[in-house]
Amino acid sequence: MPTFFAYIFGAACLVGGIAFTFVVWVGYNIGDVFAIVFPLAFGIGAAIWFSFAVYFFSIPLMKKMGLNVLKQRGVRINTKFFNVELNTHVRINYEYPYVIQSVGVHPKTQEKIVFRSDNIWFNPERMVPENIQVIVDPENPKNYVMDTSFLSKELEKF
Repeated sequence: MPTFFAYIFGAACLVGGIAFTFVVWVGYNIGDVFAIVFPLAFGIGAAIWFSFAVYFFSIPLMKKMGLNVLKQRGVRINTKFFNVELNTHVRINYEYPYVIQSVGVHPKTQEKIVFRSDNIWFNPERMVPENIQVIVDPENPKNYVMDTSFLSKELEKF
């Protein structure tokens, strides 16, 4: 869901930047006192709007690139299903997403870690297997991704 909102906000910023650019062009072509003020004020505004657009369009792309690198270089470990809980930090349309938790041992540090999945917008409790695969960065235990592909396979059965 946040990816969708990032795209919407990025598109809105892009439209705002185009509007500011148009105002700059009009202000420049007026040719009176505002010929200097308009391009300066609205040019800065356009630059700010365009930078917001670039930032919010790049968030989903950077996240996807990071996940691809992690899938290539990361270590797959088997973890035990622990719990399904509501993520009360996020609320959209008065609903909270679910998060799957599993417990596993990091391959390099040998410490027990609780891994959390991304937000899931339906209750996956009945579909979660006992063992869940997690791809972990061998250098940084906080950089991981939980393989929740089993959810789509379970949903196809219904």
